[in-house]
Amino acid sequence: MQTILRFLFLLICLSLASCEPKISEKKDKAMNERKLSEIISLEHNKLLKETTQKISLLEKNTKKYLETLSDEDYLEWQKTWHSAHESFIAITFLPMNENFSEIEAWPITPGFIDSIENYPYSGIVNDSTIEITPDVLKAQHMITDPSEISLGFHVLEYYAFGRKRVDLTGTEEVNKRRRALISLVSELLVKEIKTLEKEPLMKIDISYPELITHIKDRVQRIHIEIRSTEHCVFSESTGEIVKYQLMVFNEIFKNTLKIDKYLEEISSDSSDEIESLLKEIENLNTSTQTSYLEGLIPRLIRIEQILSDLENLKGVS
Repeated sequence: MQTILRFLFLLICLSLASCEPKISEKKDKAMNERKLSEIISLEHNKLLKETTQKISLLEKNTKKYLETLSDEDYLEWQKTWHSAHESFIAITFLPMNENFSEIEAWPITPGFIDSIENYPYSGIVNDSTIEITPDVLKAQHMITDPSEISLGFHVLEYYAFGRKRVDLTGTEEVNKRRRALISLVSELLVKEIKTLEKEPLMKIDISYPELITHIKDRVQRIHIEIRSTEHCVFSESTGEIVKYQLMVFNEIFKNTLKIDKYLEEISSDSSDEIESLLKEIENLNTSTQTSYLEGLIPRLIRIEQILSDLENLKGVS
């Protein structure tokens, strides 16, 4: 009888031991396409709602400053520009079949919209034959060159950070036209973002391979921004917006869409290397903007290369 009991006890222990590895090895897996599409849709709607609110506040504070021209309202205008711009940037990390050229076009040519040193009568503002109306500004936008920008965040950035405040004061006709242009650009920015709420997503059955391509393009875009140093140049916040975009990338990659889990399933080595690169990026020296941005370049290039290789894997592209 004792022999039988010992045998049963041993059998139970072996059974329990065989179960333990299965429990400990259970991993969080990538989502299926249906769940992935649902998450993207929810995130898309949430971010659009938040961004619409922030851009509406930007319009309000833009007009308030143009009315008061006070120091307090000037700082508030700048603050809400940063907040609205960052909120919109977060949207671009989701796969959307949209053209953002009337919202986020850069770099701009200041001489296309206003006077510059040695050319005191250049630009839309100084050309009295050009009306400051929605149709005209839309028609002028990128009319002969991508840098001929008359709409979007970076026109407002130029006036909120790069232009002398005195140029927005007084009763001179040119200053009145500046104020009219700034006010109208802020209105059109609100209208443009609201149209996005009515647009469908890129496609309902979005897949991880498509996300790999999209996220690779976003990494490439960040790399281009660092190289050009022209994104957010007037507000001198290129480093800040790059850091913010990498934070959004990290959140999308690891948490919101679990792209890292998908990579673990198709190429654990690639997944481990990207994880290591992202940790290196987190630990980069940020004592100066220049050293931080220079340190990012080789790491971003490598992440881009890894994602590009994954695009070309058999059965992934």
